[in-house]
Amino acid sequence: MVSNSNAQIIHDLYRDYKVELVYATRAINSQANKRGKIPEVIITNY
Repeated sequence: MVSNSNAQIIHDLYRDYKVELVYATRAINSQANKRGKIPEVIITNY
């Protein structure tokens, strides 16, 4: 199991695996209006 950013290259690299989209809360960002939930992927081989 691995998590990573929701970038197209990640989807391409792990296309043969199970990839699920989740939203992770981030409280740190230089721009306050961009803090909050961001998409990430969870990749598994099971």
